[in-house]
Amino acid sequence: MVSTRTGSGISIIMLDSSMDGIETYEIENMAHMFKGEFGGIRMNNVGVPDTYLVGEENKGFKLLMDILSIQRVHVGLYAIGIAESALSEAIEYAKMRRAFGMPISKFEAVSFRLADDMAKIESIRALAYRALSMENHGMDNRIESAAVKGYGCEVAFNAVSDALQTLGAAGYSKTSSLERKFRISRGFLLGDGTPDIQKLIISRKIFGKEFSP
Repeated sequence: MVSTRTGSGISIIMLDSSMDGIETYEIENMAHMFKGEFGGIRMNNVGVPDTYLVGEENKGFKLLMDILSIQRVHVGLYAIGIAESALSEAIEYAKMRRAFGMPISKFEAVSFRLADDMAKIESIRALAYRALSMENHGMDNRIESAAVKGYGCEVAFNAVSDALQTLGAAGYSKTSSLERKFRISRGFLLGDGTPDIQKLIISRKIFGKEFSP
């Protein structure tokens, strides 16, 4: 699916990668989790029949925004799911690892940090469920969806980072699953709109375009 300017607006068209003038390429990403899907296309004088149009001509931007809105919630949930897994690993490690004759979970610098991350994850999960419920009821959920994607992915990345910090050098090793989760969670801050874009969406919604950046 490609969004492109057509006259007075944006249209969505469906293309076949085997069409003349289309070249696909792949980029190796840090996380290695989207192999075969991370890359792009190059187009050169591609002829597109009218039947390849998705929806109405010049009305594709709204369609794209509607799709992205719900997709952002899914990405946010994916991110906090990985973060929750990382925290579980860090909690078990903190109960097992001992320093000064006691588990490191006894130290507030360790336990309070992970407790704070867990509370933030639960708040994002609740907001995500609210955004999904609003979608089911046909309500405008742009603020909630943007918050789940922007703030939620930041919360997830910070939680994975804290989990890795709990394991110390062991977490920084390639033998630790946290090393991979760290790279994956960082990627969620890039795709489907960065946190800065999500803040712009929210500010335009609450202030209006006239009074927002």
